[in-house]
Amino acid sequence: MVNRKLYNALAFLSIYVMAVSCLVDGGGKSARNEYNIIQYSDNIVGASCIFQPVAAVAVARDADVYLSLPEEERKEFDVASLFPEGGLLHIDDNSVRISGLAAVYSYGTRFDEPGSVWKVKMESPYWPYLNAPYYYSGSYGDFSLRCIGGNCWEIDAENSDFGYGLNVSDASVIVKYAGMEGEKAVYNVVSSGTVAEDGGYQAEFRTGDDGVTMHHDKDAVSGGNLMYDTYSFRQYGGGFEVVLSQDNEMLDFCTVTYSQGNAYYSTSFDD
Repeated sequence: MVNRKLYNALAFLSIYVMAVSCLVDGGGKSARNEYNIIQYSDNIVGASCIFQPVAAVAVARDADVYLSLPEEERKEFDVASLFPEGGLLHIDDNSVRISGLAAVYSYGTRFDEPGSVWKVKMESPYWPYLNAPYYYSGSYGDFSLRCIGGNCWEIDAENSDFGYGLNVSDASVIVKYAGMEGEKAVYNVVSSGTVAEDGGYQAEFRTGDDGVTMHHDKDAVSGGNLMYDTYSFRQYGGGFEVVLSQDNEMLDFCTVTYSQGNAYYSTSFDD
């Protein structure tokens, strides 16, 4: 029977790049342990390839509210209602920069218009993701988002950068806006792909059939020092798995399950 461990302490994890090779070989001293497998799976692969695309869609949806307004109404619009702590600057008539957050390029289309393609360039790594046990941030990312209808957007992986310098291939990422739950916007993401590293190492990731459900909260406040504590995301349901291998031979795995804002982990190190 696989043991599931719930880590209850909240901690802030600094941005760092950890290759799969570092996890399995730490300069003669093996770094293959449960802690490192969880960190790599949830906070590198998960943050870049699953959670960041949701953040990109969310900020684009918010920017679309502003960009769709006539020029005169834009002047009177309360930007803080969209981005509580960020000033909004025009790049051109169809593009805006949210200070310290992201640049959004609409190319003159509506974000929910089927076939439209928007670009979102993250300008800060400080995108908070809040779930027990961790309070951590995402990475810089550069995403091309194509609307496929039904409040769904597909990440154009060939023209996107998932951040952290990750070499992501065979990626399939679809984000759906699932409506409001109280004051929180609800998103669902279904994602899969492979992260390749030197030395024949790779990490295959895949969400479950129901994806990962995330809540977008503009009022969350933590004790951290991140700029956008009030523009945060919480994984609320679903989960994903990361399988680490070398030369097609499986080394380790980590399964992450979310429930009511808590994260549960099952790894190859469980008894």
